Parts: sequence; C-alpha cells; structure tokens
Amino acid sequence: MDGFTAPADNRGEILDIIRKAVGSRGRKEWNEMRTLARKKILDKFTVERCVREHESLYRKFTEQKGPRRDAGPLTAIASPEIEIGESISLATDNMRDTAAIYIKRLAVNNGAIKTPLPGWAAGRLAEKATIGGRADLAHSLYRKLFESGAEETGWMKKWIEIHPEGPEREALAMRLLKLYPDDPQIVMTAVEESLKAGNISDAFTTIQEGLRVSPDSTELLEVNALLASRFNPGNR
Repeated sequence: MDGFTAPADNRGEILDIIRKAVGSRGRKEWNEMRTLARKKILDKFTVERCVREHESLYRKFTEQKGPRRDAGPLTAIASPEIEIGESISLATDNMRDTAAIYIKRLAVNNGAIKTPLPGWAAGRLAEKATIGGRADLAHSLYRKLFESGAEETGWMKKWIEIHPEGPEREALAMRLLKLYPDDPQIVMTAVEESLKAGNISDAFTTIQEGLRVSPDSTELLEVNALLASRFNPGNR
C-alpha cells in the first residue's frame, strides 16, 4: 500500500483516514508506505515520461484541429519549453553535444518559461548536468529559471553551490534570504557572501535577523559568537 484513499463525498470516511494516517506516522506501516509511494513516483513520473506524454497530448490536439492553413515564418524562434523538451530527449548519463546545443540556445532565448512542468524539468536537467560535470550548462538552465521569475529553494540552493563568486551570487543569496528567512542554512550562506564582499555590517545584521526568526539554531548562535569575537559591532 502506498497511500490512503476515501470517497470524496464521504466526510466521515475522510476524517477516519486522516486519523489513521496521523496515528500511523513514524510506525513501520508508515515508513513502508512512504518507501512505496516514493518508488511509484520515481517509476511512473520520470522527466522523460512526463515530457513524452505532454508531447503526445500536444500532437493529439494538433491532429484533431488539423493543419494550419498558412505556414508560420521560417525564422520562428522556438519557445523555451521546446528547447527544454529537446534537451531532455537528447540527454543521456553524460550530456550529449546535441543536448548542449539546445541548452545553449535556451540561454540566449529571450522568452520566459511560462508553465510549471518545463520549469521543473529544467531544474532536473540542471541537476543532471551538474552530476555529468557540465556546471556551465547547469548554470545556464538555473539562470533561465531565475530570469523567468521562478523562485524555489531547492534549485536556487543548488544553483548557488555552483555559481561563481561575484555580485550575482551575492544577489542570489540575498534573494534566497528574503524568500526563506527562517532557513538557517540560507542565513549562513547570506552571511558568508556578505563577509566575502567585505560587508561586515550586513553580515551582523543578517545573523541577528536570522537569530530573531530561529533563536534556537545552534549554528547561528555559534557563528554570531564568532563574529562578535572577531569584529566589534560598535565600529560598524
């Protein structure tokens, strides 16, 4: 069993299932169910399959509608979603040169990624590129996500790990901090970037704000004590 089900129109059974789920949390049954549920997602909802089925649905709709009366311009630029789909279909365990071409085209494409699934696929493709030793391609994919307005702690954390030092990395750290001020790891990253840039005052401010939100964070408390011992806030 990989989950609980109940009739959508039966409030009593839904409440019973919720109580059962809460009561089984942490037990062997709960852990086995989590394992099976994760396996089901990994087996049935791979990036490749999701892209393939969306492409199949797209082709079905276009076939039902029929061909266009007038051809589009020969110089039409593919959307970012198309570039992502082509990259995934051509990528293997090691990034093929053909997949890299589409990723590089995506990087210079002025369009934004407008739908969630291609954005999620781009993040997964970036992870694959990083593992394959192509941090340059991962960097391009993460930047396109950022330029498209996507903001999610998972891929943003992965991007900052491979991002070269500089103003953009510092700006990314500050953006993460604004979005997730209660994440001690993100607070630490922002403090580190401020210190690298020589902004001692900003580092003190960031660590104090982090402690205000997460007062019990051992890591933040230790870093705050270290900063206080090395720098005198009164001289800021």
